[in-house]
Amino acid sequence: MKLKREQLSIIDKDLNIEGTLQFKGKIIVAGTLRGDLLGERALTVKGSYMYADVKVDEISIGGTFEGNIIAHKRLRILNTGNVTGTLFCNTLIIEAGGMLNGKVKLLTPKSTISSLEIKKTKSAP
Repeated sequence: MKLKREQLSIIDKDLNIEGTLQFKGKIIVAGTLRGDLLGERALTVKGSYMYADVKVDEISIGGTFEGNIIAHKRLRILNTGNVTGTLFCNTLIIEAGGMLNGKVKLLTPKSTISSLEIKKTKSAP
């Protein structure tokens, strides 16, 4: 039986990126990202910085995040994570030590999120 390999992208700790990133598979952010992130599964690690609007299936945040997140399946704030912004998610998990300063809105299968609603809640980095 052939194993399916997941695509993996990495933004290393000394890398600063500005713009829109679209990806398949999983992305690990250890550096700094400013802009938009669109894809499947994302992980930010301790010491990383994201100032972004994010639309993913799943995300785990272990660094500093400011912006808006739409997580269709799950959003996890790790014990080293610090999140400021508006979160739209189906499942939210905050580990002991993780910090959240913002709004959380339940994302149901029938939910529609207008770009206007996101722009109204956008925080400036």
